[in-house]
Amino acid sequence: MQRSFMAGFLVFLTLSVLMSLRSVAEAPVHSTFPVVRVVAPPAPPEPVLKPEPVAIVRLTIPGAQNTKLAQQRFARLSINEHSGALRNGGKITPDNLGVLQTVLAFQEWKNRSRSKPLSVQDVVGILAPRMAGLKPQRETKTQQRWTRNLPMTGLAQPDGWEPRDGTWSQFAENWSKYRENVAQVFAEGFEPPCKGKPICWGNAGDDHIAISRRLCKLDCVGTANWFWGFPQDNTDVPCEMITEPRLPAPLLASRGRTISAKAARF
Repeated sequence: MQRSFMAGFLVFLTLSVLMSLRSVAEAPVHSTFPVVRVVAPPAPPEPVLKPEPVAIVRLTIPGAQNTKLAQQRFARLSINEHSGALRNGGKITPDNLGVLQTVLAFQEWKNRSRSKPLSVQDVVGILAPRMAGLKPQRETKTQQRWTRNLPMTGLAQPDGWEPRDGTWSQFAENWSKYRENVAQVFAEGFEPPCKGKPICWGNAGDDHIAISRRLCKLDCVGTANWFWGFPQDNTDVPCEMITEPRLPAPLLASRGRTISAKAARF
């Protein structure tokens, strides 16, 4: 009897010890050491990139094409299209440079399909054959009567001059300076006033012609004339497609306004 009691007591004692050990093992362990949190340092700010400077594209006339005849044809044509240079000391205006930019773009376009390339003087003759003396003068074009005869040497009054705005002596010196500026532009190149490649020029009244030829209007700085180009050649610059004329064509036709760059030759 006593042995049975002792055996039972030992079993109970053993079970109690085992239960105590299990409770200790399952109890959460509280560390006596402080918890250190590792915080990642803030990422350094990204460097501010300065925008790349916009390269100024200068258009140039190939040396072999810088002829006296090319300068003569351009000088007369550009004054016919915008005569402001005769009133501002002979300085070349943005409109004058826009005409030359158009000449170079027109030359590039025409030469794509030609085995014998056209020169600058050829292109000016194509764009304005009457100004170049290749076709008879139209008597209705009063300004062409004297601009096509502007002297390339000396200060003589051109045939056909009409002193509506004064005597020729008031403009002769400015015309001489303009010829010098044209020679400098042909020798050194120029910054074009228009973004893209203009193929013709005119004014707001020529919208109907530009629309019929599916041309788009280019952005130009400081020009009174408007300049148009082919959309496919001006995909990387603003080029506004116009679907409705801004001004009624009949009204402008009654004033004698027509497109200046001979777009009908396209």
